[in-house]
Amino acid sequence: MVQFINERQAKGMLIYSNYIHARYFDDPVHRANVLRPALMLFVRRFGNSVVADEVRTSAPGLLQVIASGPHGAHAAAELPLRRARSKS
Repeated sequence: MVQFINERQAKGMLIYSNYIHARYFDDPVHRANVLRPALMLFVRRFGNSVVADEVRTSAPGLLQVIASGPHGAHAAAELPLRRARSKS
């Protein structure tokens, strides 16, 4: 499916996903979990320019991990899926 999407549509999908889903999570890890699958596909296909500023600030660090090289996608997949519980 990704091969039929152009860069403008991909950017719009990321903004939409951020606005509809990710922005409601207070924890950046949870926001990253929502954005990660589409972000990985679109950055791999179109590069970093497909990611709007509001998406970059929504999940800080996720884009840098994905774009850090050939192992970036593997490192992004290893980011914690949920926040560790506090020991209090």
